[in-house]
Amino acid sequence: MTDAIATQIELLSRIPAHPRRASVAQIEQGLRDAGYAIGRRTIERHLLNLSRRFAIVRSPGKPAGWSWREGTPSLRLPGFDQGTALTLHLVERHLAELLPPGVRQQLEPDFAQARAALDRLPDAATRRWAQRVAVVPSGPPLLPPEVDAQVRAVVFAALLAGRQFAADYRAAEAADAKRYRFHPLALVWREGVFYLLATLFDYGDVLQFALHRMTNALALADAAVEPEGFDLQRHIGDERQFDFPEGPPARIDLHVDDWLARYLSERRLAGDQVIMPLRGQPRLRVSATVPLSAALRWWLLSMGAHVEVRKPVRLRNAMARDVAAMAAAYRSPRVRRPTA
Repeated sequence: MTDAIATQIELLSRIPAHPRRASVAQIEQGLRDAGYAIGRRTIERHLLNLSRRFAIVRSPGKPAGWSWREGTPSLRLPGFDQGTALTLHLVERHLAELLPPGVRQQLEPDFAQARAALDRLPDAATRRWAQRVAVVPSGPPLLPPEVDAQVRAVVFAALLAGRQFAADYRAAEAADAKRYRFHPLALVWREGVFYLLATLFDYGDVLQFALHRMTNALALADAAVEPEGFDLQRHIGDERQFDFPEGPPARIDLHVDDWLARYLSERRLAGDQVIMPLRGQPRLRVSATVPLSAALRWWLLSMGAHVEVRKPVRLRNAMARDVAAMAAAYRSPRVRRPTA
């Protein structure tokens, strides 16, 4: 394919369907972002020539714009424009694990074509963008647990089709696995771990199951039964089930170091958070209404001596017990190095 033909194909792909329109300036900028150094006069000549062979029209106005004639869909080509290539590249990098196996397999050629499209134009703005954005975990980079391939295939297919499945499941604190019949409701991917939300047998409680603890999965023909009113976003956001709730929301008071107060002024604990100085002390008081959960306690413990929980009393007492247990562990005799 010659450069001129490639330019004209890229140009046609940037013309929107009626009633939207793109000005020559917008088309020029899009071509430059895609790595095509082409002047406005040349673009205008290409557009006039292409309008004799394709159903593209110039709409009057200030500025004038180009679009596909009314009733004509925008051009769909086997290749990708740079925006589509970038989107597919980021989907492959960050979201591919969430796709059903069949869909992911269907998209593999598109992923490869998207990578090739970005590689062809090393100076394109979209390629630079792909090289300059990243998703970083909040904690240490733990390796994800391995999920059995059969389990993954059965669970994904059951969720997609709304069917039940059976599997052996070993709870984190259990020594042996038990056989369950699952009604799959949703999948959540958190820090490299897949969690299935499901009910068991004829019970209505929505529970969480880590896929890497499942074995011997078997697809069943029976339809899955969904609890009335189940909503994934409410389950995660409003009910905070993945924070492991330990009680209803409560007002907490924290005494924190100055740097932590500045951090919390940027990343607030809640919408009603208040930060104020403590009279005669270098620390500041942070007050907010938050769900009392295991996740909150883990975060507070990760702050170490930089934070002190003042209220509520039961959270303060739980923190005191945790800190005392940690202190006792560190007061134990130092482990000696083995001798050669």
